[in-house]
Amino acid sequence: DQPKARQALLHLIDQEELLTTVTGNPQFFQQCQSFFACSGPYGASAKSFEAWKLDIPKAKQLLAEAGYDGRKIVLLDTTDIAALHASSLYLAQQLRRAGMNVDLQAMDWSTTISRYPLKKSPAEGGWSIYSTYSAAVEQSSPFGHRYLITGDNAAPGWPIDPDLEKLRLNWLAATTDAARTSLAAQIQKRSAEVVPFVPWGEFYTARANREDIKGFFSEAPIPIYWGIERKT
Repeated sequence: DQPKARQALLHLIDQEELLTTVTGNPQFFQQCQSFFACSGPYGASAKSFEAWKLDIPKAKQLLAEAGYDGRKIVLLDTTDIAALHASSLYLAQQLRRAGMNVDLQAMDWSTTISRYPLKKSPAEGGWSIYSTYSAAVEQSSPFGHRYLITGDNAAPGWPIDPDLEKLRLNWLAATTDAARTSLAAQIQKRSAEVVPFVPWGEFYTARANREDIKGFFSEAPIPIYWGIERKT
C-alpha cells in the first residue's frame, strides 16, 4: 500500500533485459515507458518518464522510505506460460538485488488464477506480486484498460486512488479528442506517482499458417478464424 514501494519497482526493470529474456529476439519487442500501449493513440503522452531506468540504489532508497522491513514478498510464478515464467524469474532476480526477501512460488496457470482473487496475507495464501500481459488494444485507452481501474472493481492488486479514478471517468465522459488527449496525459502523470502497475514494454507473437490457408486478419491481437478458407 506504499506508493514509494511501487515506484521502486520502476527502477528495478530494464525493459530491454526483461523483453530479451521473454522473447529472445529484439525484432519481437519494443521498450514502452508508458501506462498506455505505445502502439496506441496515447502512448506518446508519456513524456515525463525519462527517469524510468534501471537504478538499484534508487530502488533501495525508495524501499527504505516506504518502510520496507524485510517481510516476505510472495511472487507468483506461472511456469506453464513462457512469457510469464521468464518475466517472473527476471523480476525475482531484480527484487533480490534491491534487498527484498522474495518467495518465488511456482505453479501452473490454473493455480495462479485461483490465487489472484485472494485478498489475504502471504501467510494465508495471498500474494504480493504477479506478472501478466494483455493485448495492446486493451491498453490503448482508458476505455478498456482494466489495470487503470482503481477500487473494488480493479484488477487483482486492487489499487486505490480516487484521483486516478476520477481522471479515468472524466476521460470516458469527454466529448472531444482534445479533452481526451489532455486527460490521458494527466492519467499518465498520476499513474507515475501512484503506480497502479509496472509496465515492462511491448512484445509481439509470431504466427504462421500454411500457404493454402487464406483469410486471416493479420492486424488482430489474437488469431481470428472467421472467414478463413483453404485454397486448393
